[in-house]
Amino acid sequence: MTVGRTETDREVLTSQDVDGGCGETGHDGVEAKRNHELPFFYVESAVLSAAHREDWTRDELLVYLLHCRGYSARCRCSLMGENAARVRLGLTKKPWEQAQASLELRGRLSTETGKGSKRPRTCIAGAGETYSGAAQTGERPKAIDGHRYRDVASKPLVKAPWTLIDGSTDGSAPSLADLRSRDAILLLLAIYGFARADGVIPLREAWVVEREGAGVGVGFSTAARADFLGDPMCLESAAAELLDSGLLYTGVEGAGGKWVVHLAHPMAPGPSAARAVA
Repeated sequence: MTVGRTETDREVLTSQDVDGGCGETGHDGVEAKRNHELPFFYVESAVLSAAHREDWTRDELLVYLLHCRGYSARCRCSLMGENAARVRLGLTKKPWEQAQASLELRGRLSTETGKGSKRPRTCIAGAGETYSGAAQTGERPKAIDGHRYRDVASKPLVKAPWTLIDGSTDGSAPSLADLRSRDAILLLLAIYGFARADGVIPLREAWVVEREGAGVGVGFSTAARADFLGDPMCLESAAAELLDSGLLYTGVEGAGGKWVVHLAHPMAPGPSAARAVA
């Protein structure tokens, strides 16, 4: 499975790193250190496989990805909490608490509120070393952090831009919060593994198909189907949901006029395929 980007990997850049600490700072996107490179989050493919195998809910998967988005390499934990879940995922307090508690019981997360701190710190376990309980009492994030990039870079990872979770500043762009099924989320993340940095999906991996009486759909190669870590029987409906949400769209690319499938949130800025007009 080809995962992530083709250029040299780097330590993920977060707003906390730029701010220089773990204070009460926001989580707005910042300029990447390299030209033509957008801030991204990452998740181990083994965790996404477990999300299907362990039958995670859609909210659990979203909350886990939110913490991957909010992970700070400097603080060795995620600083995103209830407010971020409301703003970025559209989750109210009860669904947020239920998803958070369930992930902690699964050993995927561990949340601590440090002495004198108003902000909970949520540590992310490595795929192969889950936590033994809902809280690692007295442990500093550095001691139990399983998500540091240099520690997981050699493992299969899926990477996606911050904007996939944050959306756009004016609220017009679709985000993960628009998806209603776990399989649609898993399919979208799989697509990031083989899409080009500019968001165009190579025709050898996926293509536009016309379904009689059902409009436009997406066809996938055998390799792309193998990369999908959700329910194989739900692949077609998951693709339809992605198209309906706008997180995938079809359009014409370049002077040759080839119809391609395109990600709404590419890994790097660049020319986009012209959107199809309904």
